[in-house]
Amino acid sequence: MKDDRFLINVVINGTKMPLRVLRGDEELYRNAEKLVKKKLDLYSQKYNQHSIEQILTYVMYDIAVIVYKQDIRDDEVPIAEKIQELDYELEQLFSEE
Repeated sequence: MKDDRFLINVVINGTKMPLRVLRGDEELYRNAEKLVKKKLDLYSQKYNQHSIEQILTYVMYDIAVIVYKQDIRDDEVPIAEKIQELDYELEQLFSEE
């Protein structure tokens, strides 16, 4: 089986990171790079008196909050779907009576 990975270079804060990624995931990695750069620029301007370590901590935490919010939404979707199913079943029961 052929491994469909190839090398991309991601540069964040002057650090070049060569990464082997699946071709289908390249856009995901490129968008992640853009997100980190955007957040880094935002916090660098907002907290220009802070050290780069502090700014990177802000960036990391901000992105962690985004990920956590998405995890919560992903957990809620199956619950919402189940509620809709149960609601439909209840409607069917009441309409039969």
